Amino acid sequence: MPNWWGTFIFHVIVIIVNRIIKKPIHALIILLVIVFFASQITLLAKNSVKENNFSVLKKIHMCFNDWKINPNKKYVILRIDDIQASYLRDVWIKMMDDWFKRKIPFTLGLIPMNLDTDNIIIDYLKSNKCNLEIALHWFNNRQDFPEFKDLSASEASIKLDAWLEQIKSITDDNITTFIPPDNVYSTGTIDATKSKNFKIISWEWKSYFDYTVSTYLFDKKKVNDMNTILDLTSKSVIEKWFAIIMLHPQDYVNDIWVLDEVKYAKYIELIEKLEQEWYTFTTMKDYYNHLKSEWSKIDFFDRTINADKFNNLNIEIVNNRKW
Repeated sequence: MPNWWGTFIFHVIVIIVNRIIKKPIHALIILLVIVFFASQITLLAKNSVKENNFSVLKKIHMCFNDWKINPNKKYVILRIDDIQASYLRDVWIKMMDDWFKRKIPFTLGLIPMNLDTDNIIIDYLKSNKCNLEIALHWFNNRQDFPEFKDLSASEASIKLDAWLEQIKSITDDNITTFIPPDNVYSTGTIDATKSKNFKIISWEWKSYFDYTVSTYLFDKKKVNDMNTILDLTSKSVIEKWFAIIMLHPQDYVNDIWVLDEVKYAKYIELIEKLEQEWYTFTTMKDYYNHLKSEWSKIDFFDRTINADKFNNLNIEIVNNRKW
């Protein structure tokens, strides 16, 4: 350091000490002000670094889904329906958070009605989109009539276009899966979904991507028995290598539509049981991509493509499974 720097610092110290001796109260006030502002600047800097690091870590941590399917593992797909603006948002966010904590990908049946009015759902799904598949469910969530029951191809196409336009605020991924509301749809709807490059229709029958079991028995208005869910899941995995479990946020609320802790405990128990039995989680889109990479000529819109027919086409591979 040059000698003049030492001289300068010495004189500054002398001036400060002299000021403190002559006006100690003023000097103390100035010192406290300096300390306060210095501490605030330091705190802001630390928080900024912390938030930036957390943001990066969160993105790295949250993008855990690997679409590659291992044929020697047994897979289960969690399909959660009726996700929409404002509706039971706290419940389904809690459900999904419990999946994300366990690094579980899933398929989400989205209802886009009024989606642009709910920034929370848009931000939440956008920030986690790498770990979930967005599927088309209802468009306007009519409860009085199955929305796609009697539509012509042109009528269904209009609805599909409107739905696809709505979800651009969340993802620009190609949408693969259509989940018909009330499990009813017309032949015109099939034509329309094909024209929009959908690959799967998932409903309640026995075709390949139809759901295996529901966590809720709507006719009896109660949560499904745990052993029944696990038994049907196991049976499906043996027959076609994977199972689809259908869930809804309303499955786990009470009569006043508030989270029911007892029901929700059953939900957590189910997730833990699936993990304990060594199931691997995936999405319908990812499993479809795996199947098409192996058997490109199979049309999964064909309602006759069920487990028996599919396995008869691939009996050698079925016999070579290692679990």
